[in-house]
Amino acid sequence: MTATTAHEAPASSFAGTSPGSAATLTRLATKAIYLALALVLVWFGATKFTDASAAGIAGLVMNSPFVGWWHALLGIKGTALMLGVVEITAGVLLASRLISPRLSTIGAAIGVLTFLVTLSFMFTTPGVGEARAGGFPALSVLPGQFLLKDLVFLAASLFCLGESLAASRPAGESGSVGALTRFAGKGLYLALAVVFLWFGAMKFTDYEAAGIAGLVMNSPFVGWWHGLLGIEGTSRMLGVVEITAGLLLAARLVSPRLSTIGAAISILTYVITLTFLFTTPGVPEARAGGFPFLSTVPGQFLLKDVVLLAVSLYCLGESLLARGRRAA
Repeated sequence: MTATTAHEAPASSFAGTSPGSAATLTRLATKAIYLALALVLVWFGATKFTDASAAGIAGLVMNSPFVGWWHALLGIKGTALMLGVVEITAGVLLASRLISPRLSTIGAAIGVLTFLVTLSFMFTTPGVGEARAGGFPALSVLPGQFLLKDLVFLAASLFCLGESLAASRPAGESGSVGALTRFAGKGLYLALAVVFLWFGAMKFTDYEAAGIAGLVMNSPFVGWWHGLLGIEGTSRMLGVVEITAGLLLAARLVSPRLSTIGAAISILTYVITLTFLFTTPGVPEARAGGFPFLSTVPGQFLLKDVVLLAVSLYCLGESLLARGRRAA
């Protein structure tokens, strides 16, 4: 993949990490962002061809001023099929970055439009605010927290759009496109930070503690926290970790040293949450015949963390590069 100015290696190393290895991590993480977005879009798109998924998106679509007319024109099943085609197309085009940046540019543009629309659902869909916690800004798991993760997906799509456009142009002609990539790269940090801070703050509510019980208690990695701290104590511990990670990631604007730590915490967090896909009951969608079809919660909610993990890896590599540049 063609490296942009955001991926250039500094002249010095930092904390045992050579400039070359940091640059390699950043390039690999960039590829991983494309592939993670592609995986989720194709998987979610395929799921749209099931009756269970069609019923699940009805509330989102019918209340949207942007795609609500699809429901009137096509019905909810037809709308689900249309969305499935769009998502699969975007995913395939994003995956084609490995061979054609021109095709991935189209896929990234579709991704940007898609996640702008899905984020708008947060303002139009009933039930986004969690009534048991007093409503907004406290978010329900579904649809609220599920939709909030799309903030990272939007930032990732913008990043892929800038990187694909830069790779499609002759060297030295990136100009404003390079600026878009750098801007979107900072957006990756901020989007992750917002999600961490928002989710972390909610971990201090009783409803959120109850909501994560099934994830925690069935995990061989953090299940022992439940026995040691109880579910409320575990929830608050996770909240502290998430808020800390969010603050450190946001600190990239002033200190890559701090964002390096935040990115490392983020990677560990999403590696663990992705294991929940294999340990939590109810991940497969029984109404669609089980795996590979995933329930919306917890299945699809957890699968989204593939993208958040890829973005975290990029933030780690880019922070290490930035630290090296400052040390040079």
